[in-house]
Amino acid sequence: MWAKRSKKLHKYYFGKYSFSTNSSLSLSFRHYWSDVEYNSFYNLNSDGSLAENNNYNTNDLNFNSWNLDLNYFGNLHQEVN
Repeated sequence: MWAKRSKKLHKYYFGKYSFSTNSSLSLSFRHYWSDVEYNSFYNLNSDGSLAENNNYNTNDLNFNSWNLDLNYFGNLHQEVN
């Protein structure tokens, strides 16, 4: 079963803090939201083409995805004098 969807929203925030010229920390946050409002439905035929399906009926849905990435950049094995 295949379906066409509508609306989406994507937010992205990013920050970076430098401890020194050789050491930094970065943080990124992503939020993706999609309102899954089905406009039409299709069946996949054996030859790979799509045929519209007017008999299938379902409720509209929401999809949310959250990502949080924390990265450290630097040399962890520096010699201390």
